[in-house]
Amino acid sequence: MFHIQKDTRIYCGNPYCGFSSGGEMMQFETLEEARRAKAKLEIANSGVGWNIWNAETGKIVEGVDQFEEA
Repeated sequence: MFHIQKDTRIYCGNPYCGFSSGGEMMQFETLEEARRAKAKLEIANSGVGWNIWNAETGKIVEGVDQFEEA
């Protein structure tokens, strides 16, 4: 399972569900599905960064974790 979350938010194990997604839960079975959804979000909401997270491991798969400790 993969979650998409805005890169300006701390990932707490929950997918994004808000105005930018039309109220849909940004949760996907496959990485390819998540990548397609992320691409659509980036087009529709230019200037907003999005991350893809592995829901099982809690690790970032794609994007930039702005809250990662150095």
